[in-house]
Amino acid sequence: MSRSIRIRDAIPEDVRACAGILRDWADDTPWFPHWYTHYEDRAFVARHIAENRVRVAMRPDGIAGFLVLEGQEVPCLYVGRGLRGRGIGAALIDDAKRLSPDGLELWCFQANLGAQKFYTREGFAEVERTDGARNAEKLPDMRFRWAPERPKAGDGKKDQTGKDKAAGPDVKPDGEKKQTAPDSGKPSAPAKPDSGAKGDG
Repeated sequence: MSRSIRIRDAIPEDVRACAGILRDWADDTPWFPHWYTHYEDRAFVARHIAENRVRVAMRPDGIAGFLVLEGQEVPCLYVGRGLRGRGIGAALIDDAKRLSPDGLELWCFQANLGAQKFYTREGFAEVERTDGARNAEKLPDMRFRWAPERPKAGDGKKDQTGKDKAAGPDVKPDGEKKQTAPDSGKPSAPAKPDSGAKGDG
C-alpha cells in the first residue's frame, strides 16, 4: 500500500464522495444497468455507513475508494476513477482480511473480468456461479471465498510470543469499530442492489 494511503471507518460526511465513486464506476461500465439516481446512490451508501462497517481509503486529496464489510461478507468494493490498478483495492481487501481473519465472501458479476482477476490474485477462490436470477440486476454472477491458511494443531510452529500458531492470534477489537446490526443485505427504500463486491479493485 502506498504510504500516501490510510484506511479509516467511514463517517456520514463521506456519503457524497463514496456515492460519486459508485456512480463513476457505473457510468464507466457499459454492461451495468443504469437504473439508479444520484439520490438513490447516496441513500445506498448512507444506509451501509449507518448499519455496517464501511472502510474508506484516504489520499491527501480525498477518498480514493471504499469497502463495505457486513460480517464476513463484502457487499461492495469500489475505487475511484483514474485510481484503479494502483493498489488501493488491494489495501482495502487486506484491511478487510485483518478485520475478518476467519474468512471473507463476496459476489462478482461474470462480465467483470478485471474484478475476477483481482480477487483471484488476492487469494479468493470461486465457489459458485449463478444465472443472476437472485440479484437485482439479473446479471450472471459468481461467488468468491477467501479463507486464511492455518497450520495444523501440534505442528510445532510457534509465533513470536512462543504460542502455538494453530491456537490463533490474540485479536483485540479495533477501538474505532462501530456496533452494527446485520440484515439481509438488501436496502429498504429506495431500492438499490447489494448483491456483491462487484466494483473494480
